[in-house]
Amino acid sequence: MTELVANLGELALNLLGLMGVIALTLIVVYAGFNALGRLIWRLQRERIGICAEHIAAHLSLTSAPPPDPRTQLWRGRTQTCELWLTTGSMYYGPTGFQLDSCGPGFIDGLPQFSFEHLGSLLVVARFLEPLPVRFTMSTMYAVTANIETGDRRFDQVFKLKAERADNKDHIKQITQMFASAPLRDALLAIFGPDRSRDGTGIMIAVNECGLMAYWDSPKPDRAADFSRAVADAIDKIAGQNSGH
Repeated sequence: MTELVANLGELALNLLGLMGVIALTLIVVYAGFNALGRLIWRLQRERIGICAEHIAAHLSLTSAPPPDPRTQLWRGRTQTCELWLTTGSMYYGPTGFQLDSCGPGFIDGLPQFSFEHLGSLLVVARFLEPLPVRFTMSTMYAVTANIETGDRRFDQVFKLKAERADNKDHIKQITQMFASAPLRDALLAIFGPDRSRDGTGIMIAVNECGLMAYWDSPKPDRAADFSRAVADAIDKIAGQNSGH
């Protein structure tokens, strides 16, 4: 019995030691990834800033105090929306998640940003007049869709969903809204010549309140095209309120 107790004690100590080694390894790996992320962010920060400045100029945005001093922020206003451009940030959507596939969320008319060590930039637009029907549209993975436009180029990239799938009137309104080929083309143009969501580093989410375009590792030579495409898509979506 004494030998059995000793063996069990030794086994318990070995298990504790193994768990300690695993925990230490996980901590080291996490710290390594975190340090790598910070290094990449520092190396890319200047390039991202240049790209963001180009986009801000094309969208006629002005510099504004950022919510976090490690980020940059620009904002502006058009006839159809308010615009924000920020670097190294994620946004919170209406369900409270970062990079929410349900689209941008606003508190007192303002988007909510959080700093991340990311070599990315983010454009958020809030329509001055919300669209008449609630919906979500996203390019993110693992998002379900219950509406198709019939345009295969569009449907294989954008997941379009009615908030109330049992409401035929809502589905009809959303279908009619995205029946516009120019609107679909404008949204696809945000990706540039490669209209596949794979490998572009761009994610888009839209709801009745606004549009979000997240660009991972943006390229300054594409900044002008990206900003024009974003502005065109916003105007065409917001134009649904006036029947344009």
